Parts: sequence; C-alpha cells; structure tokens
Amino acid sequence: MNGHGMLDAMGNINLEYVQDSERVQTIKRRTRFGNLSRVAVAAIGLCACLTGVSVLAATGTLKGIFKDVFRWDGAVVGTVYESVGNEITANVVAGSDSMDVSIVFTDPTVVPFSEMDKLGIGKYVIRNSDGDTVKSGDSTELTDIYDGITIISISGIELEKGDYCLVITELVGGKKADQNLSITGNWECDFSIK
Repeated sequence: MNGHGMLDAMGNINLEYVQDSERVQTIKRRTRFGNLSRVAVAAIGLCACLTGVSVLAATGTLKGIFKDVFRWDGAVVGTVYESVGNEITANVVAGSDSMDVSIVFTDPTVVPFSEMDKLGIGKYVIRNSDGDTVKSGDSTELTDIYDGITIISISGIELEKGDYCLVITELVGGKKADQNLSITGNWECDFSIK
C-alpha cells in the first residue's frame, strides 16, 4: 500500500474506534499497575508471616510437627517428628574416650514426649574447633527417661585435647511394643577435652 492509500484508509477510521482503542490502552495500564500493587501486597503479607514465625520461635511457642515417612510405592511406613523450637535441650560432659549427653524435654507432658519411655541418639557428628568432622555416629543404645530427662553415653570417641562441638541431628524415642519415633532437629553442644 502506498502513502496515498494509507491516508485514505486512515481517513475512513471512525472516531468511535479511536476512543475504544484509548479505553483499552487505559485499562491495560491500570491492569499493569494493578498487578504491581497485588505483588506489593503479597510481599508485605509474606514479610508479616515470616516475622510472626520468628517471634513464635523466639518466644518458644513454636512446636514441632509430625510427618509421614513414605516408601517408594507411596505407602506410609512410619512417622517422623520434626522439632523446630526449643522443645529439647542437650548438654555434654565429656572425657577423653567417652561422653555423657544430657537430653531434657522442656515440657515432658506434651505429645510426643509424654509417650516415650526411652531415648537414644540417632545421628550425631563431633566437629573440632576448625569445623572439621572428627567422628560421626549412627545410633546409641536407648536409655530410660525420668521426668523428661535422660543421660545417653557415647563411648569410644577417643578425642585429643581441644575444643569440640557435638551436633545431634536425630534422636530416637521408644516405648515398649511400639515402633520407635525418629525426632529430627539440630542440637549443638560445645565441650572441651583437657
């Protein structure tokens, strides 16, 4: 189409079509800014949720959750308790070849802690002051729980003099005739060998 044909085509455009086009462009602009405001509201909501979770964790009112363990075919084969708050504390008294780990439940009357008779360490790592792993272990013997407190012995560690950190990532709780319950979390205990 040459220049004269283009002028003829534009001259035949009705004013209504031009006004409709302007309205469509205005709506598109509003929608674009409307989406931006929706994103801003969502970001503010997310920040508020994260702040609330942080406050709950700091006050100790945030509790762990139960999760199902699935087999490859989708069947539920067990349960894991993920401890997310300060429901459990751990302390270490160590010697050169063994250590006693004291595990204390903050509130032993709540589930799952009220349902356990015995407790053991499922997985642990001992790190030196440089952060290097010196020893790791998979499980200890289950020991009796008295008033929410148990002392678990780990023997055969054979550590040299220095500063160390025991990192427990899994505890195992048991009750007679029940399947053991794995409790996951992250408990760190600093100790020294002199």
